[in-house]
Amino acid sequence: MQNCPLVSIVIIAYNEERYLSAAIESALAQTYENIEVIVVDDGSKDSTLEVAKSFVPKINVISQTNSGNCSFPRNAGLAIAKGEYISFLDGDDVLLPNKIAMQVELLLQHPEAAFVVNDYCNFRDLVQYPNHFSTCPLLMTEFESAQTDTLLLPKGRGADIMLEENFTIASSPLFRTSIVRSIGGFSTILYACEDFHLNYRVASRFQMLVNRELLFRRRLHGTNMSSNSMKMAKYYALSRLLLLSNETDKERRRKLKNITNRYATRFLKCCVKELRFKSISSALKMKIKSLFY
Repeated sequence: MQNCPLVSIVIIAYNEERYLSAAIESALAQTYENIEVIVVDDGSKDSTLEVAKSFVPKINVISQTNSGNCSFPRNAGLAIAKGEYISFLDGDDVLLPNKIAMQVELLLQHPEAAFVVNDYCNFRDLVQYPNHFSTCPLLMTEFESAQTDTLLLPKGRGADIMLEENFTIASSPLFRTSIVRSIGGFSTILYACEDFHLNYRVASRFQMLVNRELLFRRRLHGTNMSSNSMKMAKYYALSRLLLLSNETDKERRRKLKNITNRYATRFLKCCVKELRFKSISSALKMKIKSLFY
């Protein structure tokens, strides 16, 4: 590869002493050599910070008071990243060796694209689950229609598909760093679904690439945030509500309203079921009531 721009890989971790070494090693093992790895410890109470420091000077390590939120440590890494491109990695996930090289090559071939997204799979211990794209029929139809392994989606089309199928998560994309900074990084209001919120905002404003190659593995375990159904329903609703406030496309606004209403209802049912009415944000209640009731 003649042009080898610097790529920043920002790894965030909270109490990931069991898995962080594998995440860091997967970043350092990339076939693409011009990278910097930044680990942001979000105030871990276990030996996560010590694990990260054991890789210095191969990586940069920063630590902060616990935020309880993935957005703050990701934004902290974004603030000091020097790379022209940036990738975010959760401290329990694993990159495949050719992820960065392949994604950089695609972005160099398509300077009009703001970011590139690749397929991934979930895994638990020695069990690997099917590739995620195989569960996204709308996206697969796009690939079949185009008869290609790489889609260049026009501005807004990626957002359209995301509203039907959330085909990407935090550790999949490689972004142009300037684009992520221009839209303010990750929303610190969101304690879940912040990655969807960012990906949607970029896809609604810029062209994006989607490639079928599987390039990272997402680890499933008992402390994954996605296992908290009440929290996920709340932030599914709130993230879509925040997007709705700035969405100008009529059809996407309609879909965002429907999704917000559906997940807000699910969240309220969870609260009733668990008798946790105090966990209902007053701001969220007011927003939902003004829109739908």
